[in-house]
Amino acid sequence: LLGVANGMDNEDYHEIYSIFAKEKPVYSEYKNVCLTKHGDIYVAINYSDKAYDKPINIGNCKYEVLKGDINHIEPYETLIFKV
Repeated sequence: LLGVANGMDNEDYHEIYSIFAKEKPVYSEYKNVCLTKHGDIYVAINYSDKAYDKPINIGNCKYEVLKGDINHIEPYETLIFKV
């Protein structure tokens, strides 16, 4: 979503993202949950007023949650985890 104005609201961008995201070991399942990577730390932010279950696909990666719940993210909340 970086570098795209209103990327989360852009259906075309989300459709393209969803195709390529699944090639990555860790990706966001929802267009309103923005995921960024900082070394081995991931930050997911829910920019929606809706809560999501299983917001991040981690595949078979081992992870350590640093903040939040890996299985649920509340509206406007942050999830931080290490892979």
